[in-house]
Amino acid sequence: MRSVLREMLKQQTARDKQALAGPSSLASGCDACVAYALTNIPEPEERPYWLGAVIGTAVHLLTEKRVAKHLPEAMTEVNLHVGDLEGYGEIRGTVDFYENGIVRDWKGTDRKKKPGLLKAYDAPTPVEGEPNTAKEARLKLRGYVGQMHLYARALVELGHKVDQVVLEFFCRDGSGDDDIFTMEYQYDPEFAEAIWNRVVYIWNNLYDEKWASDPYCVACALR
Repeated sequence: MRSVLREMLKQQTARDKQALAGPSSLASGCDACVAYALTNIPEPEERPYWLGAVIGTAVHLLTEKRVAKHLPEAMTEVNLHVGDLEGYGEIRGTVDFYENGIVRDWKGTDRKKKPGLLKAYDAPTPVEGEPNTAKEARLKLRGYVGQMHLYARALVELGHKVDQVVLEFFCRDGSGDDDIFTMEYQYDPEFAEAIWNRVVYIWNNLYDEKWASDPYCVACALR
């Protein structure tokens, strides 16, 4: 039987059709993933596990609507010029929230991944004897923090003050307050510049070097 709900939820958005790589992929802690994103290889049209991303989009849209009503002084869905790569194009990204020197982004996850993310936040360097899931979470979190620093760097270039970047996670399979958790970082302009310079370096040497996959990169393992 036809499902109108499935048809509507699978409609592509402007972000789905984005041709060039954005901060979320270019800030990855895995060199191979950054190089892969810059080759412009399109994702398969039919992805079997697509619903989680749609739920995340729905949360973003609802939050944006409510912020406009309750926090009208804040900036939401700010489309930013992150930088230019000669011979590739303009890198742009959209940050979810900015107000009073704080940049925030909403990140969807699952309950089973929450403990690993929290451990990675509490212990940013590897701990002896920790499971591989902790190393995978740390790599993922490093990419998120790098992404936020690229957004912050772009806001600073526009003349905005940035003191802090904040990741706010929501569990797509959650049920209450404990399924939303926050991670705060001081903005480090030198780290932001290093993230961007790494992107430029990989692009300029894209086919001259063999870009290694991080041993704990889930995306590479699935590719």
